[in-house]
Amino acid sequence: MGEIPEQPNEESMKDQEKTLEKSTLPEQYDEAAWEKLKLERGQGSPAAVINKGKEWGVSQEELERFAQDVIAQWKQSEKLAYLYDFMKNMGIGTAEELRDVGEQAYNFFLDRKDFVSALEIAEKVFGKNSEEWEFVNKAHETEQEKMEGAEGEEQELNVVISKNATFADLFSAIDEIESETGVADEGKLFFDEELLDNFSEELFNEVLSFRDEQADKAKTTKVLDFFKQRGYKQKEVSAFLPIKFKRERKK
Repeated sequence: MGEIPEQPNEESMKDQEKTLEKSTLPEQYDEAAWEKLKLERGQGSPAAVINKGKEWGVSQEELERFAQDVIAQWKQSEKLAYLYDFMKNMGIGTAEELRDVGEQAYNFFLDRKDFVSALEIAEKVFGKNSEEWEFVNKAHETEQEKMEGAEGEEQELNVVISKNATFADLFSAIDEIESETGVADEGKLFFDEELLDNFSEELFNEVLSFRDEQADKAKTTKVLDFFKQRGYKQKEVSAFLPIKFKRERKK
């Protein structure tokens, strides 16, 4: 029979536990690497920096100091929405402090009429059933309606000329509508752009020449006749250009 192995005494077991505990403790972290990490990634992803610091064995005091530096910098640079997420995800600050940052972010976006961002932070801070969320959602819907209405008006912006109108009549009508609506500066009529986009460069140059070197010819050249000779019907002209042709009254 083999010999029965000697049982370790209590003192020996304690020594083994201390050795095991010591072996699992993190080694002293590289301070230079920590400083480099803070500089390179501190502003972009501070949570990742803190998590990496924990892996390296950075002291809790140093991690908290870094977190407070981030909070101070982000408050000054108005990165309030990011700050709210950072504090909430990392469990930093009291509930009151977290809500205060969230309210600041909410008001920041409201002041700038950034309703999409305001909606996102309102849902996080106050909840989707809150008065704050309802208020900014209504403001966002109103803005969207205005934008859609403006787009509709822009689509309806056309030069209206008779079927017998010449290019001189056309350019005169364009000048008049731009003068009345101010679209010349804003570029909402897009006559030249549409002409170039939907027709050949040769045709584009022909039409524009009626404004300058062939101004006299523009007085006698009818718009529909010009396009008809090049294979385009009235419906195609109206579809491709911001031009509407009014019906002639019967005498």
